[in-house]
Amino acid sequence: MMDQRVILSKMQYLGKILVTALTLLLLPEVSSRAQERVQFPQPGRYLIQELNSKRIVMLGDFQHENVLPFFTVTTTLNDWLDMVSSGEKVVHHLTLVLEEDDTMIHVLNDYISTGNMQPLIGFYLPTMTLDFFEFAVNLRHFCERVDSINQFLPNTERIMFDIYGEEVMGLKSNAGRSLFKASVKDTYHYFVSTRDSVNALKLERYLERHPLQKLLIFCGNAHLIEGYVPKAPSVVGPDTLDSKGYYLVHYLKGYYGEDSVLSIDQAGAPMYWNGIPYRVASDTIFFKYRSEMPVPESFFAQYDGVILRYESPPIPNHTCNLVFSRRVIEKCIEDVDTLQEYLPGYFARSYMDQALNALRLITGESFSTAQEWTAWYKAQEFDGLSRLESKALEEQLLNDFYQKFSDMDFRTELYNLGFGRGVLYLREPGSKEDWLKEWPAVQRRIELSNAIGIYWLGYPDEQREAHEWLVEHTGVDFPNAEGYLKWQRRSVYQATY
Repeated sequence: MMDQRVILSKMQYLGKILVTALTLLLLPEVSSRAQERVQFPQPGRYLIQELNSKRIVMLGDFQHENVLPFFTVTTTLNDWLDMVSSGEKVVHHLTLVLEEDDTMIHVLNDYISTGNMQPLIGFYLPTMTLDFFEFAVNLRHFCERVDSINQFLPNTERIMFDIYGEEVMGLKSNAGRSLFKASVKDTYHYFVSTRDSVNALKLERYLERHPLQKLLIFCGNAHLIEGYVPKAPSVVGPDTLDSKGYYLVHYLKGYYGEDSVLSIDQAGAPMYWNGIPYRVASDTIFFKYRSEMPVPESFFAQYDGVILRYESPPIPNHTCNLVFSRRVIEKCIEDVDTLQEYLPGYFARSYMDQALNALRLITGESFSTAQEWTAWYKAQEFDGLSRLESKALEEQLLNDFYQKFSDMDFRTELYNLGFGRGVLYLREPGSKEDWLKEWPAVQRRIELSNAIGIYWLGYPDEQREAHEWLVEHTGVDFPNAEGYLKWQRRSVYQATY
């Protein structure tokens, strides 16, 4: 029902500054101190090699629920299997740790075992992204590859791969439900003073039970920041002494020592360095306390290293609550109904507003209670594709654009819906004539993204219609939605992954 990552993204404000746009082609020479190597053009392989001597490697998620950070995880995992298959001396026991609780991990592992994604989709809707569901598909393929390789390995060398959740109080657990009722102050106190320490203790106990396992932790990059630092000013306003605390990396290094935990952030490589266009041929990892590195010096006080991603900025999130499907409408109404009892809690209000805003966008209607929405919905035969092509949607978005132009959350929603990236950087809204000129191209992108979403998330009749639309308008016929998701990345956004 709820997605804790949306909440965390509001608090992990430092992650928002890490992505910059460029196309990178050539790898420069970088000087070092004491003839030490400071850059590694295959960071996944390097991180796996580091696990030979370290207990934990932490890899920063630099944009929650986006395909590019997910891609960096699966690439690293597949690098690991390549190294095992080729006989390299690397660990054979590895656990991928995600920023989730036990309930979610159980649902994810059930999908990986059975191939039935419907329980996973039902668990998360109306939150999460299509990109996460594609990540789940890729994890399943990875686990199948592990099983295949293990058939040819002796028992003493078999790969032991596990997926584990670091969260203690996920919002879908019974314990986490108490957070919905909490005030802003109490919510803030938990995230600043408690969350990282109890999550670290959970991981420490996991490793006690599984002494041979090494951990690859994939979590928001803020949790990799070292030191006693401000943690959540976006919740309560300006920095205060009460806003300071320690992140996850601090507690893990306390348990296992500085040399046993490696924290690696990820960022878009800079367009310029010392006034000169900067280019790299592939992902490159840099370490702190070295000279001649084209990354803000402040990064090196916060992390053990930074991977510069040449495939940046990330493409838009394919947010599920922007998909014009009856199933999404029903899940949004369910959220509005469920959250009522938790008001006026900070999270309850935040999630209810998300659901109501999604309902208004998808349907064009505006009600405030679950009862009103249910009565309206029962009297309709909603057709998402027709709504996407309607003049009413264009007029609604046009009016909202001028009324909410100063609201960056709204403009981010437009970007995720299908507007160009420029909508995030406009200083002025421009004229309505400009809007009308650009709208046909924008509408086509919105329809494409939504048809992919309906094909993945919709009811069977919606999926059939969306598939027919996609075949007609793209000229390609994929048997599943993830095929169109990859096609869109490569054809529309010129991504290589």
